Amino acid sequence: MTTAGKALTIRTMAETILAAVQDHYAATSPAVSLPERQYIAPGSPDQIAWDCEQLVVSVTGIGWGQAPSAGQSPSPKIGAQVSATAIRHVIYDVALVRCTPTEGDPDTGLPNAADIHAAGLAYMTDMGLLSQALVVACAAVRTGLDRSALVEPGAVNPAGPSGGFHGMSAQIMVTAGALA
Repeated sequence: MTTAGKALTIRTMAETILAAVQDHYAATSPAVSLPERQYIAPGSPDQIAWDCEQLVVSVTGIGWGQAPSAGQSPSPKIGAQVSATAIRHVIYDVALVRCTPTEGDPDTGLPNAADIHAAGLAYMTDMGLLSQALVVACAAVRTGLDRSALVEPGAVNPAGPSGGFHGMSAQIMVTAGALA
């Protein structure tokens, strides 16, 4: 039986994920910088304000059994026995938010198409970099876990633009014997 303080800490895994994304971006050539604002957030990922450029790691939830993407239900079935040795999962959300060009062309009031195009190209670069950063983060989280643990990156999904910002988010699912 695992005692408090002896299990895998979701806090440590979140710090590992954030550091892996930071390191992956820092190693790009040519350099692609991340927003200055980078943190691990409390609360629900869909309630975090996207009102500035930022990189945010948060938790969407912890449940019984394998993480949903691993092909099993995220909660025990009615009537199923639950034991202290049952596997658990934690799902992390990684979100990257950037500014969307909104300055209007003096003649039309519309944002400059060249600026939107450049932001679109940078967005595509971010999507690819974030996807690969999550693979690197999964490998870093996987280090030190027992053989039965699963660490899986999810798809990078677009969000926005809205309110002058656009972004993307992805999940990392960790299934392990004990979480704390």
